[in-house]
Amino acid sequence: MPFGPWPGTGGGGGGGVTSIAVNGGAPITGAVSLLSPMAVAAGATLRIDNGNAKVLTDAASIVGMDVDLNQSFRVTIDGARSFAIPTVSILAAPKDGEKITVTIEKTNAGDTVTWTSGAGGFMFANSASSFAVTLAQFNSAFAECLAGCLLKVAWEYDADFERWLAVGLASFYPDALP
Repeated sequence: MPFGPWPGTGGGGGGGVTSIAVNGGAPITGAVSLLSPMAVAAGATLRIDNGNAKVLTDAASIVGMDVDLNQSFRVTIDGARSFAIPTVSILAAPKDGEKITVTIEKTNAGDTVTWTSGAGGFMFANSASSFAVTLAQFNSAFAECLAGCLLKVAWEYDADFERWLAVGLASFYPDALP
């Protein structure tokens, strides 16, 4: 039974991977069962986290966050930037509870960031809590983050809101490394 479809394999019905090799061994072909601790309905598409951080291209509008292919994104910005709504290339929409992390490195103290809102976009909490991030908290941390600082923002997709909710924020300074 094929699973997928994966990009470049024909997509849609009939495409998909029909064999896999484990640890470089001989390919396993035919019916393939994947045992996973993740709850996946019969016939559903299984996303496998590839663990790679995708480096995004710095531009006025930062695009290229395909959440079906990566869960971690990195960009070094130089100026006023806006993050576009993340895309999906395999499934119709992000999965409820899916998590992504965006790491931003500032080039200049005056760099600014905005996040596209609306369906599929980004949303900050209305009030501060122990696990949510407000826009004011993000803006404050971003303003304090000087050139060379790394700012990490964690997002979790909520299907009811149809938005990526800001759930974590941290800043790091490379010169503070031991």
